[in-house]
Amino acid sequence: MMVEVLNKKHKQQGLKALAVYFLFILFVISPQLYALEFDQSLFENERELERYFEQADQLRRADLATFHEHIDELIKHPDANKTNLKQLIQLHEAYYAAMQGNYPRAFELTDRLSASEQRPMRIRALTLAINMSAFDRKWSKGLQHIYTLENFLSAISSRSQLNRIYSVFSTFYLQLGKYQQSLKYAEKELEYSNDYDKCNAYQNNINAIIKLETLRFEDHLVQKALNSCEYAEDELSYSLIIELVARSLMNIDDKSALDRLLLNLDRIKSINYPLLSADTYATLSALYGNINKVDEAAWYAKKAFETGKHLSNTKTLARIHKLLSQSESRTGNSEQALVHFKEYNRINSLVLDEAQVKAIAYQSAQLNNLQQQNEILRLRQSNLLLQSNEKLALARTQKSNIAAGALLLIVSILVFAIYRIRKAQKELKQVSYFDHLTGIYNRRRFLQLGKKCLSFCDMKGLNVVCVVFDIDLFKKINDQYSHATGDWALVEVCKAITACLRNEDIFARIGVEEFIVLLPNTDQKTAESLVQSMMYGLSKINTQPTGHEFTITASFGIVTSDSTGYEVDKLMDNADKAVYLSKLAGRNQYTHYSIMTQKQYVKLHQLS
Repeated sequence: MMVEVLNKKHKQQGLKALAVYFLFILFVISPQLYALEFDQSLFENERELERYFEQADQLRRADLATFHEHIDELIKHPDANKTNLKQLIQLHEAYYAAMQGNYPRAFELTDRLSASEQRPMRIRALTLAINMSAFDRKWSKGLQHIYTLENFLSAISSRSQLNRIYSVFSTFYLQLGKYQQSLKYAEKELEYSNDYDKCNAYQNNINAIIKLETLRFEDHLVQKALNSCEYAEDELSYSLIIELVARSLMNIDDKSALDRLLLNLDRIKSINYPLLSADTYATLSALYGNINKVDEAAWYAKKAFETGKHLSNTKTLARIHKLLSQSESRTGNSEQALVHFKEYNRINSLVLDEAQVKAIAYQSAQLNNLQQQNEILRLRQSNLLLQSNEKLALARTQKSNIAAGALLLIVSILVFAIYRIRKAQKELKQVSYFDHLTGIYNRRRFLQLGKKCLSFCDMKGLNVVCVVFDIDLFKKINDQYSHATGDWALVEVCKAITACLRNEDIFARIGVEEFIVLLPNTDQKTAESLVQSMMYGLSKINTQPTGHEFTITASFGIVTSDSTGYEVDKLMDNADKAVYLSKLAGRNQYTHYSIMTQKQYVKLHQLS
């Protein structure tokens, strides 16, 4: 059902952007062409067949029309109806259909070939299907193909073939939002890459690292990546890495990030790739905003919109509208700022829905794979049991053999039981990190992440802001409109707050109607602006879907590490005190914690 929430235009534009990038990568490097000749003897030697496939790859990337002519020649071959050649033709047709954007036809062909007895044919079909699954948002299908293809990896000796497979795995997991897995396969891709392949391997590696750890980056890895892309003459990957690195340095070293982008701006513009240009202009706008250069920030925000306005309902467009809203707000144009903020919220909610679709697909595929593995184990156990019974029947008179067989059976059952228990414990641990209703972090996970974040910021001398808020009169909502309405309100509050937060912020539910946000590397003024955005987002929640009309507000408490230190318990305690004062002052407002608010809290608490 969640897939249907995403409108068709969003999906079509997303696919178009991915397809453009895919085709650009395929055509950006002009490899040396070989005469592509087919001989029936290829099927007798896997190494020769793989060499033929690599030559076909080069021809397809360099000249798609000539590649199609080669398919026509194979169709006219006298042995075209024989199984091996017929499957080869189908594989070429699948590649051609994918390059044309005809994914239904390509999937139809790869589904047939994934059961081929020819291992190189089967591996090629699965790899292509995984690649297309990322472009066509068929996450469950792609994951199932990955699980299948992983079983073949130990039998593959070709370094170029392993490099291609690991590259596809890394790219798929990156698009799925599973950055740890993406990094794992990007490192393997780098291990098996030659000098021309290293550029793409480094790019996947850097992309995953940035997604995993926004506040830390290894500059020597960037230089290696850029040198590899220069060697391969891959201008697009070079520029993508420059923009990725600049964005990762935002709020950490804005000047260095700005210098990197401005130095390569003409190079990026010369590629004429709209998605990259829009991201670059948006990053420049954010960087200039961080150093209070208002005019430059506004100019680049508008430039980003002019370039990226056709990228309908993407993360990039949501980011651009947020920057435009901030720019208009700085100049006092509150009406236009509100227009862009609403559009940012609308697009961001679609992006969040897409992220939930990916998470559900990933969890579902993992469960299916676990069920399949358990079924295989069960069948093996059943087979062992049958074999044990047969041996016991043949050795009834030999008591020692009977005892040994029984012991073997018991040990096997125990091993299987322990395996299942450990699997269940692992899944339970994963589930225990998130609040079951809202999907955000729970108190336990917040304390784990919060301590790590505070320790890092303390070491680096970065300021941290803690915001705690309570939904006002939440008990009244439950009592007057039902607990189902209260649950709905909690979910909508989390959506509104998440839309205001940055990637590095930590958001969790720590009570029935109590929430907490940790803002690393943030000053008090920025935190106050974020809280104002949160309050505005709450006030705009439409309650009509519940059948009742009511307003959702919250009382906020703000505390900084400057006043309290870097201990998570003290930050939470002082923020709670500030929330208490906000409620006493009439609710729907925020209070900064200070020595004065501490004294005021103690006095009021004693009176109460």
